[in-house]
Amino acid sequence: LQAFLGLLNFYHSFLKNKATVAEPLHRLLDKNARWTWTGKHKKAFIDVKRLLSSDAVLTHYDGKKPLVLVCDASPHGIGAVLCHKLSSTQEIPIAFYSRTLSATERNYAQIDKEALAVIAGVKKFHEYLYGRQFTIITDHKPLLGLFVPKKETPQI
Repeated sequence: LQAFLGLLNFYHSFLKNKATVAEPLHRLLDKNARWTWTGKHKKAFIDVKRLLSSDAVLTHYDGKKPLVLVCDASPHGIGAVLCHKLSSTQEIPIAFYSRTLSATERNYAQIDKEALAVIAGVKKFHEYLYGRQFTIITDHKPLLGLFVPKKETPQI
């Protein structure tokens, strides 16, 4: 399992939601975890193999096209997708990023997890985003308050 997850990590930039999908498998490798293969582990293994064999299409980075960073958080992981905006309704991915949350991060409030996803996405794709105007897309409306000038926000 450890070798399989190592292979999976090699391809993580090309796999959408890899961290969330593979989370049950990662939990089996925790230091104090009891090794019990259940239905959720089998499902995660099958879903991860499906991700590896999918025909998801990525595009090459083009400095002339507008950039969009789509960020999201789940109870178990965070992720971001760097995309080119082709039209008002179409984006095409350049790269994916995801990771599982640590035990401490899993206890964060949802707004903090969503903010962590944005920060992690910006850091991961810094070389593409630095000096460029780009759009951040999130499905967490309360997070949008962070971008309102002169508005006090809770600690993040």
